[in-house]
Amino acid sequence: MTDDSVRDQWRALARLFPEWALPVDFFFNASSYRFWGADLIRSMQENWRVRRAAAMLAQQPQTLDALAQIANVNLARTTDAFKAMALTYISLPLALAALASDAAPDVVRDALARYLHLIVPIVVAAALSPLHYFFCHWRAKQIVWTIELFRAGALSSPGDKL
Repeated sequence: MTDDSVRDQWRALARLFPEWALPVDFFFNASSYRFWGADLIRSMQENWRVRRAAAMLAQQPQTLDALAQIANVNLARTTDAFKAMALTYISLPLALAALASDAAPDVVRDALARYLHLIVPIVVAAALSPLHYFFCHWRAKQIVWTIELFRAGALSSPGDKL
């Protein structure tokens, strides 16, 4: 097993879980919206992305340990990035706005009235960045979960019946 084969397999695995497709999956993929009951694994087992990943993992089982390590490092990095973005783009601005509102409520009220047409788009744009990082974080979790379910023997390939 070469570093290149693990790297290539990681990239192929990660491509199965693009963050840009998560909003679509939330509506059209049962594993994203079916969160009730005691068994949340069944919907993941039926997820076409997870089943394709299982087929890919089955082709080179000797890389599972390396892929699991990479997936966990990736998860830790996306966790930290999401927390940093949430803090930077949501928590700090809200705290500063609350501080300014307490310190000079009339000035803040006048600024809001005068510049609301500029403030709203900025707030919406600032909220999109943490949302993107949340999508990346969720996908990183899905990759870890997929590898763990595969290791446990709980996944089948796309052509297999569940």
